[in-house]
Amino acid sequence: MSATLITAVIALIEQFLPMLGTSAATATMIETIIAALEQIVPLVIEFVPVAVTSVQNIIALLKGDSTVTVEQWARLDAIDVALDAANDQAIAAVDPDAPATVPPATSST
Repeated sequence: MSATLITAVIALIEQFLPMLGTSAATATMIETIIAALEQIVPLVIEFVPVAVTSVQNIIALLKGDSTVTVEQWARLDAIDVALDAANDQAIAAVDPDAPATVPPATSST
């Protein structure tokens, strides 16, 4: 799948976000958007890492909608975790000496 197609799908999703809550179809739209994100996120990570921030913004906006169910929230969290892990890997690839996490402080007494 080309990067152009992936970014077009993300742009299309972004166009639907302002319509949430304005229609009786909001619940269906949210479900459809989450399902689309679940399908494209692996492609975003692999082929269009610059779009990760856009996807994270979509997730944040969806989480702000009061009609998102607990199950949908969990699915959005899972997508967000995958994006964070991809960012961590990208950082490590740029600087392999960078620690993945900050080591705990040790006492020198």
